[in-house]
Amino acid sequence: MKKNYFLILITLFFYLGCKEKPSIIEEDPALKNLGDNVYLHQADMAVEFRVAQGELEFWNSDNGDVTKLTSTVCKKFKDDFDFIIVVLNNAEVPKSSNYAGLFTSIKNDIKGIGGGIYDFSANYGTGKSLKGIVTLPAIDFIKNGPLLHELAHYNAAYILPMYNIGKDGKQINHYDHWGYSDAGGQMGGFKPEFVTSKLDGEANKYQAGYKNKEDGFGVTSNGRNKIPYSKIELYLLGLIPKTEVPTIKVYSGLSLPVGETRKGVFYATEVKTYTIDDIIAINGERLPSVENSQKLFRILTVVVSNRPVSQKEWETVNADIEWFTKQADDGNNDLYNYWEATGGRATIKMDGLKGSLK
Repeated sequence: MKKNYFLILITLFFYLGCKEKPSIIEEDPALKNLGDNVYLHQADMAVEFRVAQGELEFWNSDNGDVTKLTSTVCKKFKDDFDFIIVVLNNAEVPKSSNYAGLFTSIKNDIKGIGGGIYDFSANYGTGKSLKGIVTLPAIDFIKNGPLLHELAHYNAAYILPMYNIGKDGKQINHYDHWGYSDAGGQMGGFKPEFVTSKLDGEANKYQAGYKNKEDGFGVTSNGRNKIPYSKIELYLLGLIPKTEVPTIKVYSGLSLPVGETRKGVFYATEVKTYTIDDIIAINGERLPSVENSQKLFRILTVVVSNRPVSQKEWETVNADIEWFTKQADDGNNDLYNYWEATGGRATIKMDGLKGSLK
């Protein structure tokens, strides 16, 4: 049978002419494409790492694929950074998230802070400078989240046995926060001046608080970026000498009064007092000491998003970075940037990323 080639050519021409042309995705002029879905924003303070929706949901519900992020992003930069801050592009903390902030420890070479000496850099494809990774589940959490708390997890709180009360009302060990102790600071606990003993005339009954005697305290945190570091935290950060560290009282034999409505009320059958010399006897002196410790830290901020980050979102991130790294009082008594939280003893640098590109 003869084929009608003319009809076939006309049909093909008509099909090609009417077929929808593929859309061209224009690059945001404010972004520099570094490859592998990594983009450097023109403000030079953060990069964007685009992931699939399922990957973002994984980050929301857990800690995400940290190894994929570090191995992808870190190869774009020199080994200049002490920490990476991962900011998830969510307007608010998702309901699927069970955390306000997470710290992934990668390396520690500081003695005397508990936790031991270790180096997991090879597991994350990072250089030797990176100490840890902070994950924040909302776009504005550099300022409004627990960033001071999470950064402190590199150094604290691993020096003493601490205790908490579990959901069943029984005492549990509490390794990495201040729990029921008067070490009160970013890692929880209360202040010694706000402890009432023999409450209601009962020998083992106490009421404690962080801001005052009645408002209670947090066993793991005391208000995100709303408070400065305590003396023991400053010592562990290498920012004050041991002579400035007060004694710490740790409460144990814990239980809660039945039907109690007042905040910060608990029972404790034992109170143990630790001096700084006791802490050093357990952990050794902090080395490097305050004279030689690191006082300037560099941070790489990575915004993880399942779509291009909007201009408004970038404005939030950049403004929050400028606030957090400001080397001065911000004039806001309700929030502390890093310089304020350390009493002007240490600073953080988060800009100038172009200078660290390979």
